[in-house]
Amino acid sequence: MAGRAFMPSTTILWADQESSLIGRLPELQAMKSVAEPTAYVCQGFVCDRPTTDPQILAEQLATAS
Repeated sequence: MAGRAFMPSTTILWADQESSLIGRLPELQAMKSVAEPTAYVCQGFVCDRPTTDPQILAEQLATAS
């Protein structure tokens, strides 16, 4: 999904609930996944609603500046 578009100034972070990143980045503690992978698209200090749907993720990424 993310590899299909040129997205300058974009950071993509993969982390599961056991990841050591959760303890080091407090922002991630509020980003819980459900039974399946969950994506959060954030800009500045605001995040879109989390999604598990690839089509919705593609739409969120397309409209992200």
